Amino acid sequence: MTSTYQQLAGQEEGAEPITLAKLLTSEPLEDVEQLASAVLMQVQAFSRSVFVTWDGAVSTADYAVMQQGLVVHLKQEDPEGTALPAEGAEEALEKWQAGHKKADVTVRIEDTDAADDAAFQIVDALLEFIEANPAKSKEWKAQADAKLASQEDA
Repeated sequence: MTSTYQQLAGQEEGAEPITLAKLLTSEPLEDVEQLASAVLMQVQAFSRSVFVTWDGAVSTADYAVMQQGLVVHLKQEDPEGTALPAEGAEEALEKWQAGHKKADVTVRIEDTDAADDAAFQIVDALLEFIEANPAKSKEWKAQADAKLASQEDA
């Protein structure tokens, strides 16, 4: 998001990079959400994994793109480290936290966790989720289709 913003803004080479925190404090939240959505739509077409790197990706449209598989929310210990907009920060944080609850799996990652430990926690949580939510069988689909057809006939 930030590199796309820098490019759109025509920032010169060698200039100080724009961080997400600077982006959120210098632009209206609606504009940041629009940029995030545009970037998400572009990368999802070329990747089997979509990584959304900001806390505000909680809209229905964001989940529609991400829900092509499983959505994992990596929860930080300290929400104070979250980049928030200059105006309406508390409301935005509350909205984002409510949106994070829509994820299929939430994994708490500590700042001190090594990358391989964090990856293990994520894989372990995904395996537990998959085991608890097995794919629907063809028989189940046939029964559901028959039930739906009988309701339409009635």
